[in-house]
Amino acid sequence: MYARLVSFALQDGKQSVAAELARDMVPVIRQQPGCQAVTCFGDPGSGQYYLYVLWSSAEEAHAAADVMAPKLAHHLAGNTVAPPERNLYPVIESG
Repeated sequence: MYARLVSFALQDGKQSVAAELARDMVPVIRQQPGCQAVTCFGDPGSGQYYLYVLWSSAEEAHAAADVMAPKLAHHLAGNTVAPPERNLYPVIESG
């Protein structure tokens, strides 16, 4: 299994972007082959948000990233303080 963690920091006053992103992207990610779990979370006070996805394989994670990257870019365009960070980690243990 692999965990994808996307982090992004929203500009002040742009917190609604996270809710819109979650409503749009979470159901689509959930339908991607190999998706085992997806969660969007963050802190409105700091503007720091995360998208966490648990994948069956690295290949499925990469294939989904090709589909989801344009949607993510659309939501974040002009709303972040820096480009999002995208990382994929092998899962050591999951419960």
